[in-house]
Amino acid sequence: HGNYGEFYNRNTEHINTLGFEHHYDLKHFESLDSNVPLIHSYLDDKYFFERFVDLMPNDKFFAYGISVTSHSPYVPTQEIHQHNFKGLTRLASSYLDFCHYTDQAIGIFIDSLEKANLLDDSIVVFFGDHTSSLFKPDLESIMKTNLTEVDFRLTLQSVPLIIYNEHLFTPKINNKVTGTVDLYRSFANLFGLETKYHFGNDIFTDEPGYIYSPRNLDLIFNDFTCFYPSNDVFGKVNNLEYFLNIFEQYKYTNDLILKSRYFR
Repeated sequence: HGNYGEFYNRNTEHINTLGFEHHYDLKHFESLDSNVPLIHSYLDDKYFFERFVDLMPNDKFFAYGISVTSHSPYVPTQEIHQHNFKGLTRLASSYLDFCHYTDQAIGIFIDSLEKANLLDDSIVVFFGDHTSSLFKPDLESIMKTNLTEVDFRLTLQSVPLIIYNEHLFTPKINNKVTGTVDLYRSFANLFGLETKYHFGNDIFTDEPGYIYSPRNLDLIFNDFTCFYPSNDVFGKVNNLEYFLNIFEQYKYTNDLILKSRYFR
């Protein structure tokens, strides 16, 4: 990834806790090239994705890359072309500039995988780990409409999830409510791996699911949204207490695991 490994202790926890064999962060790329291109203080996504493919072995592997160019702050810089989109707030326009740059970097990544003969036999997954942190007027200027508070929160918290292998998946859009917590179980099931410990659902099934935002505790279901702890409901639900109880038990268990460092 394009940041220093000390951030979130990735340089130790990706090895000791998650079980990766190798960890490469900004220090690694700087050791190879003293003039590595940076955007703000992070590794340039285009450079990162090209070097990411170079690190991949020829046999079976699981590789996890963290890009950072599309992360805030969206402060204009000479490396990012400014489109000056009309009708957008200044922040929204700059945000789309950075997203456009990362889109180009992803194209470079796919092309590099293909040239390395890795694309056909790989499943490629892209997902965002949190919101853009845009404000309501910024998002409204992009969408060209006024948003209610619930629509603003739902739109802001809709991060990308793209699963790609043209030999396994027919292109389609899945509007089922899912979250990043569902990814582990989904891909473990896809590859026939054991899932003794897990939260979340398998997104490749019709199993109903829901998500909650750890930032503000919004509970989002397929048919309704609940602002917790005020319990304001948007949509139709007949058994709110049932769903609240499930959420509270999950959160209680999750908090205990973190506080007790159970898996250490």
